[in-house]
Amino acid sequence: MSEVPLIALDPLAADHHGEAARMRRAGTVVRVLLPGGVVGGERSPSTRRWPNSSPIRG
Repeated sequence: MSEVPLIALDPLAADHHGEAARMRRAGTVVRVLLPGGVVGGERSPSTRRWPNSSPIRG
């Protein structure tokens, strides 16, 4: 079983587009390093929508 990558998130979000791209390249689920050294899991951001889905209108 391969190791799940650990991606450090910038608390100032200076490059949130770059972080999202790194997470997408790393796979569907990645480990993230949060401020304070907390490790968590995150689903990679995706540009795909679920089949048969429509935007929520309110």
